[in-house]
Amino acid sequence: MSDDPTLYQLERYDPIHKTCTIKGSLFELLVSRLCDNSSFNMYLLQFILMALMYINSGNGKYWKILFYTSISGLLGCIIENSTISYLCRDGNENTKYMFVYSFFINEIFWIITEYSIPYLNLIKMKAYANGKAVIVIEYIIYIMFSAFAIVRIFIGYERGINGYLSSELLDTLHGITFGIMALADFICSIFIIYFVRVYNKSVEEKALSFHHYIKRSSYIVILAVDFVSFMISVLFFLKKNSYFNRIFPSNIDKTFRFFKVAFQLILGVDVLLFKFEVNFNANRIAEITSRGKISGSANESTSYIHEAYSSASNLLNKRSLPIRSSQISDGSLKDAQFKEFSYENIMNIYK
Repeated sequence: MSDDPTLYQLERYDPIHKTCTIKGSLFELLVSRLCDNSSFNMYLLQFILMALMYINSGNGKYWKILFYTSISGLLGCIIENSTISYLCRDGNENTKYMFVYSFFINEIFWIITEYSIPYLNLIKMKAYANGKAVIVIEYIIYIMFSAFAIVRIFIGYERGINGYLSSELLDTLHGITFGIMALADFICSIFIIYFVRVYNKSVEEKALSFHHYIKRSSYIVILAVDFVSFMISVLFFLKKNSYFNRIFPSNIDKTFRFFKVAFQLILGVDVLLFKFEVNFNANRIAEITSRGKISGSANESTSYIHEAYSSASNLLNKRSLPIRSSQISDGSLKDAQFKEFSYENIMNIYK
């Protein structure tokens, strides 16, 4: 990097680098870059809502990942925009920084936030199957994480050494990271759908209404997240094409990027709806067992609910005990034991 402060100022303030786009005091820039920033507002809202869900709805493994990644995303946004405000404040135009460490350190938060989505999908996939195929896929996801982290660290280094956010190289690196994330998401999604379809065939037809919920909810969310990550990656490279830029506006990827910010919130709402379904079935079990209707047609309802709970338990990586519905109907398993098994297994996931 040149020792000429004027050249450094031009690099940092050049609009192409998307860093010092506005001028003002440190306080004015902080207010502008945070309060008027749609991404920050989304990260803040996401954190508040995830905190409420985490406190009031559950603190199991899945919820913890969603909650802590919402914190990570918010911290990443605050550090990045605070750094820019400090660099671009009035009176700092000719100050040279050999290395902006906060840009580099901040990549830790972006790595945690962004790759949490493939990891959450991996948890879902492992809930439905085990064996060599799952182990191989798990290793692939971890190897891809290593590649993702290395590229993100290099992004942090480039930002730190140059003192700005964007360049042709940085845009290419961002496109690569989103491509890795999209591919990891897609691999997990394909096998989740496959394993769920195989699993569905192994349960009774009466449990299928429960699986219809999983299909219409989680499948849509999983595929939507994959599509958004894929589009962001593709658009990073398409925007380098002059013909593409003549047809489409430069901010065409803004909608997808804003949607990406809300990934954790979307998954949190999806899990909350899933838990609502679980609690609904728990109430049905409590009603049936309290009235002592474990006979005749009630056996069908109990069998259905039991299968639904076995599915719910497996969905979020908890093994069900090998309890058969026949054990309930023939009286070999007490009502209280069945209720405890069903409720406790699910609550251990979402507690």
